[in-house]
Amino acid sequence: MVRFDPTLHKKLPRYNSCIVCGNENDFGLKTWFFTDFEFVYNNCLLDKHYIGYPERIHGGIVCAILDETMGWVATVKTNYFYYTVELCIKYKNIAKPNMELFTKAQFLTIKSKIAFAQATISNESGQIIATAKGKYYPLNPKDQNYVESLLTKEY
Repeated sequence: MVRFDPTLHKKLPRYNSCIVCGNENDFGLKTWFFTDFEFVYNNCLLDKHYIGYPERIHGGIVCAILDETMGWVATVKTNYFYYTVELCIKYKNIAKPNMELFTKAQFLTIKSKIAFAQATISNESGQIIATAKGKYYPLNPKDQNYVESLLTKEY
């Protein structure tokens, strides 16, 4: 499990309205992503507002964190922004509220413009909550510029 260290990692920019990282989204997770330029990481602590069944973080929230982390690792490794074209999530254990979650994503390859990545999300005791693989297609140049203009690097 990796925690943010400003001497080793760089925080990634935010899109302020994003449901996952946006700090201006009242319903969002407001989480940060960071990188060592090989992997992208995320640490978050989710409370009862994100449960599905009692004492279980909703699987869609876990999926969103995995997806965002994999999308960022593709961006870090290629300097392009992407949208998701396919996700495969395998849930292995329950994510509980008020337990820190650690996500680590790795870029795999590019084939015919599609970026491939994988990620794992674990709890604070190292138990794997879910694993994921994703495929990401690059935004067109106009959308690349637009997304880039929306990002804030204020930490």
